[in-house]
Amino acid sequence: VCEHWQQQQHNHNNNHSSQLIIIMQAFRAVRVSGLRLTNLLNSNIQSPISKGCRVIKLANISTVSTLRFKGFKDSHIGQLPPKQGENKAFTSSTTQHTNAAYHPSAEDAKKFVFDYAHLPHDVILNAALNGNQEAREEILVRNIMQVDAISWDEANVIKEEIKIENQAYMWLGALPYKVGLLTLVTAGVCSFPLVFHMDTVLAFNDAFVTFAPAEDDELDTWLEVGAYSWNWMEPPLGQMSFFILCMQLASNMMKTIGLQPYGGMLRTARARRLCRLYPRYNERILMDFAKHDDLTLRRR
Repeated sequence: VCEHWQQQQHNHNNNHSSQLIIIMQAFRAVRVSGLRLTNLLNSNIQSPISKGCRVIKLANISTVSTLRFKGFKDSHIGQLPPKQGENKAFTSSTTQHTNAAYHPSAEDAKKFVFDYAHLPHDVILNAALNGNQEAREEILVRNIMQVDAISWDEANVIKEEIKIENQAYMWLGALPYKVGLLTLVTAGVCSFPLVFHMDTVLAFNDAFVTFAPAEDDELDTWLEVGAYSWNWMEPPLGQMSFFILCMQLASNMMKTIGLQPYGGMLRTARARRLCRLYPRYNERILMDFAKHDDLTLRRR
């Protein structure tokens, strides 16, 4: 690529677009080769790739994003410069590409990967580090393949067994969450009629409170009903709100000093149990998978 650039340099000194195309070709050659750009820039190797790096350095272009910022698509990288006499047509075509929105072709869509199993290791690892649970599962599958020397399909079966084992006794561990969820939703919904609905307020007062009855003209609107019911509803609602606030602050303080609330202790305990059941697999991968898996098995 660089030799071709040297041969055509005297014909394209005044054509900035052609020079950028050659620079992008050199950059792609470096990127595909897997070599480090900074090492080649500081080396004395007289290779086409090294020369291409120096061309990039002279043009003050170091990244593909810089090339895109200059108005060129990836499809331009790798194209040969225009032949002599074709500069005008090429410049016009480049301008059209710059102004038009890019849309992938059908061939590009065929190359797209839709399954985690088809992704390379580094992409899977990066997704797992960013909190993707399906990527963690794929890492576990590949660890099983590595340890047991089996195919992906066989390893996936073992992974599903591990996942089911990870859910053992979770119906009991998640019971406080389920009871709390039901209680909080019920209390929140029932609080509205207990405060603002006159018939409910009067019935609750007669059954549990026995507060002095209101005057006939004190319950004409729902706001007056709320003011009347607040005589006995304020203490329990205010106390429960204060209790929840204290528990939230306590949970945050526990995390600050390195202690785990109930949910964290539950996840850590089941992760350690899973490592004891499958000691031949990587402990860190199992711990990461088990801690971030759902407490209840979901249907996909």
